Amino acid sequence: MLKETLPDVVAELFRKEGRPYMTVKHLAFLMGTDLKRELGIYSVTNSVDIKNVIEPLLGDRYVFNKKGPYIYIIVPCQPEDLILAELSPNKGKSPKAVGRVMPFSKKECAKIYRELAEQGRIRILINDDLETRIFLSDQPGALDGSALEDDDEESEIRKKPYHVEKFKEVFKELDNGRIFVRICDLRKKLGWPREVFDFTLKMLRDKGVIQLHVGDVSLMTPDEVKNCFVDENNFRMGTVTWHGK
Repeated sequence: MLKETLPDVVAELFRKEGRPYMTVKHLAFLMGTDLKRELGIYSVTNSVDIKNVIEPLLGDRYVFNKKGPYIYIIVPCQPEDLILAELSPNKGKSPKAVGRVMPFSKKECAKIYRELAEQGRIRILINDDLETRIFLSDQPGALDGSALEDDDEESEIRKKPYHVEKFKEVFKELDNGRIFVRICDLRKKLGWPREVFDFTLKMLRDKGVIQLHVGDVSLMTPDEVKNCFVDENNFRMGTVTWHGK
């Protein structure tokens, strides 16, 4: 039966969309015709009924959240992770624009912005037109050769060795002919802020420079498990191989 493949179908759709959340209506739109027919989902089926159909079949792999007339399906993660996934270290975004696509309210979004700013995980800048923009903090413009915005605080950030060559250098130190390098070891050796390291992994993965592999947590300590990398589909990646130059 096609509906038995639903968890795998949903995971693949999340991977293609590149975001850890979407409305259940959009999810249904992306599904194949035969699968929707078997599930009893049609163009006129409302969000509540779609959720009621798919939720029991997905078990605890996803969570659902209602925002206004929309119901979102979300890969389990912390709410701040959804916001951080929308941000860039080099190109600022309007807080309202980011909040508009989030699966939670403006009030909740504003609270998360404040907490992230207090933790130093995002930068909030105001340009000459008095427009507010938010950026990932401690992320290297040097990753792609572009500079960060000029101010006294960021001049110190630019001096930090957050760049691909450093990443590759440490990878080779740990590789030692074994091909596979544990992500937890690479993270520890580099000592970069968590967002910087995860951003670099995703960027190199998406460019085909590296390949990530699921880890066997039964062979790891709790700290090693924590320092793996959890991707957009909630898979815990434990090792990395280098394919690029």
